[in-house]
Amino acid sequence: MDEKSIYKIWDAYNKAAPHLCEFVWLKNEISYLVSNTKSLEMFINALHQKIQKEKITSRKTDLKIYIFYLSK
Repeated sequence: MDEKSIYKIWDAYNKAAPHLCEFVWLKNEISYLVSNTKSLEMFINALHQKIQKEKITSRKTDLKIYIFYLSK
């Protein structure tokens, strides 16, 4: 993944963090996905898949909040 995309990913996290319940969990998920996806599009698709699979409501909500900030 290119440097510009990685910057955008972490910038969105920093903006979303005050609104998240499980910000440490999300930070770990983002770190994992950044190293295991090749593009921003793949990263976003992986987040959407995580929303579908996640059973804990607060984590689903945090993912949605983060995607909102990432799409700005």
